[in-house]
Amino acid sequence: MGNIRGIIARGSDDDLKEALTDTSRTIQQLTITLLVFAAFAVSVAGVSDIALLLTDAQIRLPTLGGMPLTFALVMGPAVLIAVRAYLQIYVVHWRRLDWERRMREIDRPMTISPMRDGLLRSATIGVRYLLVPVALAAITWKALGDPRPLGYGLLVVTVFVTILHIVQDVPFRLQLPAIALVIILLGVTAFSPIGDRYVPDRDNIRRPLSLRYAELSKRVLQGRDLRDADLRLARLIQSDLSRLDGQATDLSRANLMNADLSNADLESAILTGAYMRFANLTDAHLDSAILSYASLEQANLTDASLNTADLHTSMLSSANLSGALLKDAKLNNANLQNSNMTDTRAYFADFTDARLARASLIRTDLFEAVLFGADFTEAKFTGARLEGAYLDGANMRDADLRGVIGLTCEQLVTTEYWSTTLRDPDLDCREDKSEPPAKE
Repeated sequence: MGNIRGIIARGSDDDLKEALTDTSRTIQQLTITLLVFAAFAVSVAGVSDIALLLTDAQIRLPTLGGMPLTFALVMGPAVLIAVRAYLQIYVVHWRRLDWERRMREIDRPMTISPMRDGLLRSATIGVRYLLVPVALAAITWKALGDPRPLGYGLLVVTVFVTILHIVQDVPFRLQLPAIALVIILLGVTAFSPIGDRYVPDRDNIRRPLSLRYAELSKRVLQGRDLRDADLRLARLIQSDLSRLDGQATDLSRANLMNADLSNADLESAILTGAYMRFANLTDAHLDSAILSYASLEQANLTDASLNTADLHTSMLSSANLSGALLKDAKLNNANLQNSNMTDTRAYFADFTDARLARASLIRTDLFEAVLFGADFTEAKFTGARLEGAYLDGANMRDADLRGVIGLTCEQLVTTEYWSTTLRDPDLDCREDKSEPPAKE
């Protein structure tokens, strides 16, 4: 760069012109370099969100080949900031040289000046004020989908760099105090306990991933944070999703056959039409989830929590729901044939028109459950609680009601084929009301 003071004090007019020419060329070269790295940052931001879930994900570059995505997310902003800082040094240097040229009343050298020539001047201003913040914002947006703290760190850096761009034209004597003040305020807000008052829940600043149609079969995604993610029509066959944080995730029509979702948190998740045959949902949290029309044949839902979940018209034949919580759940028109609901707590649940033929309802709690028109052919109710249950029109053909708790004759005789049931002597309801004619 040379010694500015030396040029000003001792240099000839030709030396000053030469310094201006060299500095202008350097600014142009650095501007082009900055544009290249900004394009690289934007290309990293354009990588599919699938890559953020894969430990071996790489980004392909024309001349450099493969580069680990995490490395690109870190080094891209670092190099971009370094080149931008270097460019700023030369811009300040050029301004001082140009000021001296004007003081000496020397004509401008015959070269393209980035600060004087129309189109290039506009481009240079764009580079100085907008390019780096926009490129950093793009790559930060991508990184905010990463469950690691990388995204939050880049967000802090992006805010800091953007503020520096705003104050870069502050008089030089005020720049250092202004930068120091920015660092202190940003550090306190972003990292100190005091900042919790102004930026609540800082650790959860993130964006939902866009993974529609994603091919993630046989992947290990154990414990990943996929809250609010869009996984519609995604393929997750035989994937390990145990301990997944999938609150409010949209998995509509996703293929989760044989997937391991044990201990997964899928509260309020959308699983409409999802294919989950043979899936392991042991101890999964599915409270308020939407599973309407979902295919859960032979799925393992042992001890799963499905309180207030919507399972209407779902396929649960031969599924294991033992110990599951189904309080206030909607299972109207669901297919639960041959399912195991031993020790299931389904009080207040709606089973209207559900099919539960040959289901095991041993010790199932159906307190005040709505069972209108449900099919319980050959179902086993041993030890089940039916106190206050609404049984009007339910099909009880050959059901085993021995040991049932809370069932009264008044309830039983509202069902169809109740006389074919196996029941305790205290439920010999013939004296209370004659059996209605059997329906063929």
